[in-house]
Amino acid sequence: MFESGESTFLAGKLPMRAIPAEVTALIEPFMHRRRFAAGQFLMQQGDTAKSIMVLDEGVVEIFTTDESGTRQHINKGSRGDVLGEMALLSGEPRSASVLALSDVKALVLPAERFHELAHDHPALSVVLTKLVADRLAGSGPDVLHGKTFHDYRIVRRLGRGGMSIVYEAIDPNGQHVALKMMSHSLVYDDFGREQFEREVRAIESLNHENIVRVFGRFAAFHSFFMIMEHCRGANLSEVIKYNGPLPEEEIQKIVGQLAAAVLAAHDSGLVHRDIKPANIMLVPEGTVKLMDFGLAAPVIDESLSEYAKHVVGTPRYMAPEQLAGKPAGFPADYFSFGAVVYELLTGKPLFAERKLSRLRKRHALWNFPDYDVLRPTKNEWSRQLLAECLIRDPQKRRPDLKAIAKWAASVDAGMLPGGNADTGKTGWEDETIME
Repeated sequence: MFESGESTFLAGKLPMRAIPAEVTALIEPFMHRRRFAAGQFLMQQGDTAKSIMVLDEGVVEIFTTDESGTRQHINKGSRGDVLGEMALLSGEPRSASVLALSDVKALVLPAERFHELAHDHPALSVVLTKLVADRLAGSGPDVLHGKTFHDYRIVRRLGRGGMSIVYEAIDPNGQHVALKMMSHSLVYDDFGREQFEREVRAIESLNHENIVRVFGRFAAFHSFFMIMEHCRGANLSEVIKYNGPLPEEEIQKIVGQLAAAVLAAHDSGLVHRDIKPANIMLVPEGTVKLMDFGLAAPVIDESLSEYAKHVVGTPRYMAPEQLAGKPAGFPADYFSFGAVVYELLTGKPLFAERKLSRLRKRHALWNFPDYDVLRPTKNEWSRQLLAECLIRDPQKRRPDLKAIAKWAASVDAGMLPGGNADTGKTGWEDETIME
């Protein structure tokens, strides 16, 4: 237990200072101080979570050990760092070991006390789930590598975004799949959680060769997982970066396949609302696949949706009405569709700006770009398509997706970066926002 005058320790430490002072005051009486000698384990990988700790003095190393016994350094911890929150929240065995590099003093809160306090004071769980989210989404080694959830063994982290982290995994039959895990930062966020669940429902309702498939879902690790088709290849953002402007005959094939995907979503009553090169994969077989339906919404419910209160999407690909926070129907997808075509043709995004304030000014003064200056062409199809999509008035955007979908054909996979058939790592790392 604490001596008089020690009760301010937790309140002054990140991330604990995000917890209301009255909750911190309730936690501290249940904590006790424990000493560890240099070389002694504070926690070991695979153990059941019996406590959570806050370092008071000393330095520790956090590391994992794989099946072959190879040790992977993750990080070092020092005064004020929280240890053991991941296993405590998820109910899973500890994912890493913590070893004292010097003599260490730690403040220990038993697991049963933590759960009692978290039940009565949700702010405690909220702070720790955000800490878990930050650690899983960090640039360091992946602590879930080699872990198994619902018989799916995680192989590597493919990418991360604001709402999820995507892993490559092996299913019970030995097939490779993608596991999309909802970010722990959304566990207590009703709007964010609904977005994740909406994506599952949206893709499960679709069955199209140009849309990434969903095979199921499950709850684990204090979060939710979506089991998805694992697409090897590269997203179009990477393809453009590698090749520059693409040949028009290949663009026409890509656009045809993309139109087929968008049409399938629209025929099911869904607006994608985040069509952009990074959300479109080119696989080695020459097929284009539209992915990431995290912002998709039924068009008939748009005016009543919670989404109408938020600006959601990737700003530089948004339609003017979407950027203004107005309901986004099928015409919003048409504008984003046109922005993708423009980037494929020119090698440059339609808007160079990234900040919302600057983009809104550009949209307010919107004029159709002088496309012929950037890429002189004799192909009327591209000029006409851009003119039908990149219009400020959503009611005047009327591309014939059915006709465009007839252009669909196998794309030359030789455009994949370096000829590598598995470079889609950053396809899940995006600029999607919720404002």
